[in-house]
Amino acid sequence: MSDRHPPAIPKAPRILHGGDYNPDQWRHAPAIIERDLELMPKAGVNAVSVGIFAWSALEPEEGRFDFGWLDEILDRLARQGTVVALATPSAARPPWLAHRYRATSRVTPMGLREPYAGRANHCYSSPVMREKVGEINERLAARYAGHPALGLWHISNEYSGECYCAHCVGEWQRWLRARYGTLEALNEAWWADFWSHRYADWDQIVPLDGTLEGEKLDWRRFVTDRTVDFMNHEIAAVRRHDPDTPVTTNFMSFFGELDYRRFAPHVDVIANDWYPAFDADADLPRQAAASAFVHDLMRGMKGGRPWLLLESTPSTTNWQPTAKLKRPGQHRLESLQALAHGAESVMYFQWRKGPGSAEKFHGAVVDLADAEAERTRVFRDVAEVGRVTGALDDLVGLPVPSRVGLIVDWESRWALDQALGLGQHRKRYQATCEQWHRAFWRRNVPVHVLGDTDAYDGLDLLVAPMLHAIKPGVVERLRAHVAAGGVLVTTYLTGLVDHHAAGLMGGWPGGGLRELAGVWVEEQDVLYETDAQSLVAEASPGPVPAGTHPVRDFAELIHLEGARALARYGHDFYAGSPAVTSHAVGSGRVIHVGARTDDPFVDGLVGSLCDELGIAPAAPDIRAPEGVSLQKRSDGRTELLFALNFTREAKRLELPDAGWRDAVEGEPVAGELTLPGLGSRVLR
Repeated sequence: MSDRHPPAIPKAPRILHGGDYNPDQWRHAPAIIERDLELMPKAGVNAVSVGIFAWSALEPEEGRFDFGWLDEILDRLARQGTVVALATPSAARPPWLAHRYRATSRVTPMGLREPYAGRANHCYSSPVMREKVGEINERLAARYAGHPALGLWHISNEYSGECYCAHCVGEWQRWLRARYGTLEALNEAWWADFWSHRYADWDQIVPLDGTLEGEKLDWRRFVTDRTVDFMNHEIAAVRRHDPDTPVTTNFMSFFGELDYRRFAPHVDVIANDWYPAFDADADLPRQAAASAFVHDLMRGMKGGRPWLLLESTPSTTNWQPTAKLKRPGQHRLESLQALAHGAESVMYFQWRKGPGSAEKFHGAVVDLADAEAERTRVFRDVAEVGRVTGALDDLVGLPVPSRVGLIVDWESRWALDQALGLGQHRKRYQATCEQWHRAFWRRNVPVHVLGDTDAYDGLDLLVAPMLHAIKPGVVERLRAHVAAGGVLVTTYLTGLVDHHAAGLMGGWPGGGLRELAGVWVEEQDVLYETDAQSLVAEASPGPVPAGTHPVRDFAELIHLEGARALARYGHDFYAGSPAVTSHAVGSGRVIHVGARTDDPFVDGLVGSLCDELGIAPAAPDIRAPEGVSLQKRSDGRTELLFALNFTREAKRLELPDAGWRDAVEGEPVAGELTLPGLGSRVLR
């Protein structure tokens, strides 16, 4: 039995439904605002994000503030019982700030000050920017702390970008001093004698040279830390006046520029923006699995606690290459998938579409045909999701029980991406993580996505795809997990470098993984697409699916050092040498997959391991047809099962237990359950 988690927003222990609301753009049109307040309850909206890009409306001139319009909006939303995520407006500077204080703009690597344009283009180190952000945040917090509508502080919006101005370079050098202490330690960690790059003074370290891969890796860490520091500056200004309301910032899924795990300890709840691109002509289950991976990544940021879907689209986007309309049932299906994987909100960008500027063709609940709003297909779809979420308040706080852990590490991704060699366009770290996650998703086995330094408690099976960069202490923790009876799966390109991106001495996989896996990887063969390679597994007891399986991209030349071979290569000069191995350690074992294989091999291996370890799917008594995802949230007392059909054909499920009820409609469901194409049901 698992304990419930506290609600994401204590003030509103319910599933939140709504989206970004921009009344600042409609201050001149009170009739539009009246219409918004009339339509929101009809769409089942109970939460909105306000003020994200409203700095010009809040402070139209330096030092002249106008909160009257916001007072009125918040008061009226409170009377309607609508929860507000009130934003700090730092993501879009007003023109007066950018032009009067040019040093708030970023500097490019070539030393050019960027012009004022777009959004999210300010320097995180600028003293003036920090002063102005602190002032507007404090004024907002002092004015609205305790307001009956306020449930969450929405800190800025989609942090991103980097700056090379003198302030940032100075902070970078101070960051390096704090990290390494001495130049000697830094030069050693970065292997700086390469090409005579040994630094003699901290002032010489300007982050423009990609020669030293340790320096490039540290720059990515620094950019994350500088962004977190700016976020914490914003949070501190708010909490000086409002220490009780939770804070969040919205992530952008598995964003490559920032390590979101470093943000997680500083916010009260994880929030994400997610815009899946389900294509009518593509493999919908595969795309759905990619969405599930992102949702599980968010849930894992705070040890499995619920998270908020803070942005999605009710219809199309304006920035994806093909802005395809959502098909009937798709919006409900996507929304319920997020809830199934731990979300406690379905929020949109945006509530109302504006007639001008860059997002006039981005989807919205209310389109420009205002008088026809309730007649539109999109509005009806949104209202249906509002009806469904309104019936699922007992979902709040329910965990997603899991015995499987998938280790996803931003620093390994960075170190791989920047490394010269190993097949520049073949590494595909995220796609590899998704492949292993997808194998569990196909079996309806829930997965806890975690970092390499997180706790492994309660997990029987750990998969660490391409754990390329090994941090201190990680191998020791993995060894303890295996020795206590756990199973660890590692793959090709694991343990090649340390946390400075320096090649590990003593043979690969390094850092102690060689002894743990019982193998020595002598070389990595990077394959052309036309190369013929395979791995062959004989029919024998063990987790590897028997038969011949294609190998692409990577094949490691492996020597056994205590491990036994589960599969061997079928071609080339290393034919017959080990490709997949197993090594017993204590009560558990390590399985090393030395080659990139196709989905059937990964699916077969995962299935065998789950069967062997007794890791059951979410609904073990219900056989799910291909393309149907069954996901469960349960605390051992309350259980909600999500049945989600990610195909365009009707699918039937047999329910052997007669005790199910439809959680939304309340009606009993027994015997056979038919899901139409893109259909979705929640069972209690």
